Amino acid sequence: MNSTAIIKSSPEGQHVIAGMTVQMRMIKLLISQGFSRIIVERPDLPDIDREDAAPLSDLQVIAANERTAQVQYAAPEDISQSHGDIIAKDSYILHPDVLNGFLNARHTQLIGSDHDVVLTKAVSKPDQHEAFPYQNWQVIRVQSNQLKYAKKQLFRYLCKDGDGLVSRHINRPISTFISRYLVDLNVTPIHCTALTVLCAVIMVAALIYAPVIGIFWGCLMFQVASVVDGLDGEIARVQFTATARGAKLDTGIDMATNILFTVGVSYALWQIHGEDFLALGLIAISLAVLGVVSMTAILAAGPGGGSFDILAKTIRQRVQGRPFLMVLFKTVNIIVKRDMFAFVFACIAATGFSYLIIYIFIGGLLVWNAALFYNAGAMLRFKSV
Repeated sequence: MNSTAIIKSSPEGQHVIAGMTVQMRMIKLLISQGFSRIIVERPDLPDIDREDAAPLSDLQVIAANERTAQVQYAAPEDISQSHGDIIAKDSYILHPDVLNGFLNARHTQLIGSDHDVVLTKAVSKPDQHEAFPYQNWQVIRVQSNQLKYAKKQLFRYLCKDGDGLVSRHINRPISTFISRYLVDLNVTPIHCTALTVLCAVIMVAALIYAPVIGIFWGCLMFQVASVVDGLDGEIARVQFTATARGAKLDTGIDMATNILFTVGVSYALWQIHGEDFLALGLIAISLAVLGVVSMTAILAAGPGGGSFDILAKTIRQRVQGRPFLMVLFKTVNIIVKRDMFAFVFACIAATGFSYLIIYIFIGGLLVWNAALFYNAGAMLRFKSV
């Protein structure tokens, strides 16, 4: 477990990006990676009497992603490199994966632009011969004339490994564009969650109260809800306020939205196309409820947490090292993810072939439930690697 970090102050560290100074962003990033004590240079502190018993001052406790650390501020001359396990400059924004990778690598320095040393591990003979690898956009040097660029790149960090094809290339660019403005207006994740709920209410109202015209608007609102759903997580991650409780709430609202859409679209198609679609709708609703209840039970009995991505993570682990199965899994996973369904359903409703929605939905739910039950045992034993 990492213990103490030293942060070297600079004027650039006081720039505010996405509602937080760059220095505070570095502090919270280090806390989120497990550092329990952080010492920050503060050049404006008065000289401290060397006879004082406590040369470090201004102790406070700061939280980030459900972790906390003691943060102390000290004049530069009162900080020794021996105080810390790692030394960081506050004039950079780092992708969390870069910091995590660096902490677990044998490299002792992370070199930024202009051969500037961003991170240094506290070792007697640092190895400067081999640079720690990363992509340029993952290590952002903050400069006063490029704050908008730095903020834009910061929001690139918000993509998740579990994002589907539509989410990565359509939904996420839209949601991060919106998030960049909302975060400066002090909009919180719970506000965005409430907006997702509002989209779901409008969606189901359109499908039930005006089936003929509502089939288009309901499907469109399902896609809008899919985009809006990303806002709360993005703001939570960019402000280091993500919590397990928030993740569970987000997943619960996602699943409720999916079931409401299933009920609403089944009712609308029944009203438009007759009794045959009543039976199909009941099948779709039953499969959706079965999948949600089963997944919730598996999470409660096994790995815990609130993310339904556990199924994809489990399958990925099981087919690791088997190229054909990995390609097959990735292909099917892209097709049956919620973001793909929402986008496809909106397109189908716009073209007047809405009756196809129920058949596609049932097919996707059958695949999801089959994968869920086949991998139930592995999910109960799942451990992150």
